[in-house]
Amino acid sequence: MKLHRLLIHQIFFISVLTMAGSAVAQSNQPSRYPDRIILNLTEESANSIAVTWRTDTTVKTGIVELQYAAAMILPDKSVTFDAVTSTMKYIWDEEPEIISNHHSAIITGLSSGEKYVYRVGSPGFWSEWFDFKTPSTDPSRFSFIYFGDPQNDLKSQWSRVIRNAYRHQPDCAFMLYGGDLINRAGKDIEWHEWFEAGSFIYSIIPQIMTPGNHDYDGLTLSTHWNSQFTLPDNSPPGLEGTCFFIDYKNLRLIAIDTATGRELRNENSNEMIAQKLWLESVLSTNTKEWVILTTHLPFYSPKENRDNHHIHSFANSRMTL
Repeated sequence: MKLHRLLIHQIFFISVLTMAGSAVAQSNQPSRYPDRIILNLTEESANSIAVTWRTDTTVKTGIVELQYAAAMILPDKSVTFDAVTSTMKYIWDEEPEIISNHHSAIITGLSSGEKYVYRVGSPGFWSEWFDFKTPSTDPSRFSFIYFGDPQNDLKSQWSRVIRNAYRHQPDCAFMLYGGDLINRAGKDIEWHEWFEAGSFIYSIIPQIMTPGNHDYDGLTLSTHWNSQFTLPDNSPPGLEGTCFFIDYKNLRLIAIDTATGRELRNENSNEMIAQKLWLESVLSTNTKEWVILTTHLPFYSPKENRDNHHIHSFANSRMTL
């Protein structure tokens, strides 16, 4: 009887330790297998596309394998692209430290209006294959989906929003965000829930985002932003990844960062002046039929005392749209 009780106590003790270990290990820890895979549009969207993903730090390099979409995938027929890899450390209050490698690649040489398949990873640790289509060069109509602030209840509620949006328009050209993707800049578990909510959708539909004030910690952009997204590199100096333009068929899409410099409360700040001059240049060289300008803060608000007078001057920047 004593031996029997001793075994029961040992089993119980081991079970408690196992449960405690499971509680400490967070779901947002990376592994050797790619996760947080996301497509972003490039400046010339008809002939290239960007892809970014995450692994643990044992994976030193990243590879993209690409081929035309067909009934059968033949990995030995793929064209390969090497990724640029960076190591990031994320610390938030008392949560476990997250150290991860982020891999970013731009797939070039694409043909307009074609369907492709790709996967990312390294030998022995590949993602699944994903499909995407490049835009054609003709002026035919296309649709895209716009989202406001995902921000809160990311896993439980944002997941419903993006999945139902995708279900409604699965052939949309891209998804566009007006900022505040998460609630607390730098909190990795929130970014993990944002990626879980969108799941494979981010890997097959290109995403475009401009940051909001919640994507900043004071004056500092979340270090996750340019590690997890590969957005066009045509911005004013110091605003890389947050202010840019993209040409998509007959549209020029322009993103303005109204969250930098504490939401640009000073209309004569360096960031404001740089973006106004940049916007003048981007608009003066535009040849597209349509222009869309996206910001986090609106020019005018339906809520009393919430108009953003400090960005009204953008409306005077050659806005003959």
